[in-house]
Amino acid sequence: MIAVIYGVHLTVIATLNALLWILALQGRGDPQLLATALFPVLVFVLGTTVALVVPSAAQFFWCLAFGAPFAGWLAARRQR
Repeated sequence: MIAVIYGVHLTVIATLNALLWILALQGRGDPQLLATALFPVLVFVLGTTVALVVPSAAQFFWCLAFGAPFAGWLAARRQR
């Protein structure tokens, strides 16, 4: 149960951060920054879902959020 609460907390923080980036980039089509901001939200939602089933495995999914710069790099590379 604690892992799920923690996951929800991480998801809320990542979502608020992504919303701030979306507001800041309004009108600018910058897929690199958007992917970097939205990737952690996706990871934390998946990690929280995993925490509902196997709480001890969720921490390994949450660590994937540090791959956000890589997701942004992939998005920028796709644009070229």
